[in-house]
Amino acid sequence: MRRELFNLIMEQIVPFDNYFKQKPDATGKLGFLSQVKMTATMRMLAYGTVADLNDDYLKIAETTSFEACKRFCHAVNNLYRAEYLRKPTRANLQKLLQKAKEQGFPGMLGSLDCMYWEWKTAQCHTMGHTRATMVVQP
Repeated sequence: MRRELFNLIMEQIVPFDNYFKQKPDATGKLGFLSQVKMTATMRMLAYGTVADLNDDYLKIAETTSFEACKRFCHAVNNLYRAEYLRKPTRANLQKLLQKAKEQGFPGMLGSLDCMYWEWKTAQCHTMGHTRATMVVQP
């Protein structure tokens, strides 16, 4: 992600959710910078890493990473929903239907990768982590 885009998103999220502002803790020591919480969140979302891996790389606790990610997703949903999470227009639908038809799936609007397919072999960064199976779902 370009630095300018990262900073733009951060400048819009920090006023929305006070959690991302750097503040002193109970002992008076300053907490994490907004950039650190945002970086932890972006790494989790972009690379599919688990929260405790941010502890090694960014020295940020798993609980802090998870909370930042949860709040970030909530903020993005509220800030950008009207512009980016809208229902498709008639033209969008026609384009999607045409593309599906060209790929041999006439009339299909969904995606095969969003069905409940169980992954027998999870990615290496999740192996052994609670031994859960990964399921791709919408």
